[in-house]
Amino acid sequence: MDEKISALEKENRKLRELLWLNHSCTELYGDDREMQCNKCAIDFKRDSAEKISRRFAEIGILNIKKNLQELKGFINGRRRK
Repeated sequence: MDEKISALEKENRKLRELLWLNHSCTELYGDDREMQCNKCAIDFKRDSAEKISRRFAEIGILNIKKNLQELKGFINGRRRK
């Protein structure tokens, strides 16, 4: 049983590392075996999967709002011409 738990813990660490490295941010912090993103405020080593998922959703919503505002500005700018 301990071997299965150990294998799952290793797999969990590897998946968290892959998620940290591939989540497309440029402000990663990895000194001293940390796995954090300063821009997203996510600790991939300590945060629960639920918290990481929730933060990704929050960031996605913020990006959608930002893109809509930019699009609105672009459309309004074209209407004035």
